[in-house]
Amino acid sequence: MVYNEGFDLNICAVGDISLAYYSNNNAICDDDVSKYLHNADLVLANMEYVVKDNYIRSEEICLVESPSSVKTLKDLGIEVVSLANNHIVDYGTEGLLCTKNTLEKYGIKYCGAGINEDEARKPVIIYKRGKTVAIFGRILDECFEEAAPIVARRDKFGAAKLTYEDIDECVRDYRSKADYMIMFVHWGMQLMNNHSNKMERVGEYLRKSGFDIVFGSHAHVIQGVSDAIYYGLGNFYFHPIPHNQFLGGLLYGPRYKRNRISEIAVVGLKDGKVGFSSLQMIYQDVDEIVKFLPNKYASKYVKNIFGKWSKFSLAYYQYEWRCRSVGLWLHNILVAVESYNTRTLLFLLTKGFVKLLIQIVNPKTLG
Repeated sequence: MVYNEGFDLNICAVGDISLAYYSNNNAICDDDVSKYLHNADLVLANMEYVVKDNYIRSEEICLVESPSSVKTLKDLGIEVVSLANNHIVDYGTEGLLCTKNTLEKYGIKYCGAGINEDEARKPVIIYKRGKTVAIFGRILDECFEEAAPIVARRDKFGAAKLTYEDIDECVRDYRSKADYMIMFVHWGMQLMNNHSNKMERVGEYLRKSGFDIVFGSHAHVIQGVSDAIYYGLGNFYFHPIPHNQFLGGLLYGPRYKRNRISEIAVVGLKDGKVGFSSLQMIYQDVDEIVKFLPNKYASKYVKNIFGKWSKFSLAYYQYEWRCRSVGLWLHNILVAVESYNTRTLLFLLTKGFVKLLIQIVNPKTLG
């Protein structure tokens, strides 16, 4: 497991990280993974929780932990995080400001969210080995049922919204100033290994417009990789979330293996060229430690990542997403029945059924 040789920069990116409910601040990965990350020239991640002093946990799925948890990210060698995700607004303006201040205290740069739209849209500018890298964070609002509370406005805090116009402006304003441009975008349907046509069109537009690399997050599982577009990196580390009203009481626990396997994207950059063939598979074991996936298992997942979805038609994409939506809904019902969770079952049979009908008839997320 070595980095690309002969490149000016070797950049690592990992997916979703949430240390909510993880209060001991111990290492979250073993020595092998830690050393691998520290050997990169630059490490990026999606920070999918906020930090706040004296917080009170909500009954909803709100991800928050104490500011001291950010030291764990620093110890991993993470230099830049994207805050462009749906949990950055979980604890209001106060949560966002505390998160920003804490990241600055630990020397970690951030992008993708701010107290208003202008601040949220600003990139992080990194200087490494004589090269300038501009890093942006965005959310694709069409992948969320209710994006309005998440998106930053002229006079409202939140995450920066990705549009074609926004892409054009980023390229116009920064392409001549940066040797390389990276977009970290929060998109996709959760627990779906496939990505939608809208995601593919936006990803290709980003590349053709001038972005060198696209890193994706939000689905919590691995998605396809094509032309330096990593549609979904999966969960790098998501501490199990106690939640009595959902799936029998636990989110992202050991029983959910799909969202405990992810990838470290390794990208080499040199003279405007991008090498993105190196991909390291990792998993979060039952002891809550991230480790490399043994090669015999990793090869199975790699076959389903590189280029697979480029062979499928528009009809297949939409059929696949609809079937997966139905399957996920039925799975949740089965778990609720097995756990005798009447409240969750009734919730799924009412609101969930209406949502299912909407997705079948005209699903907004399918693109």
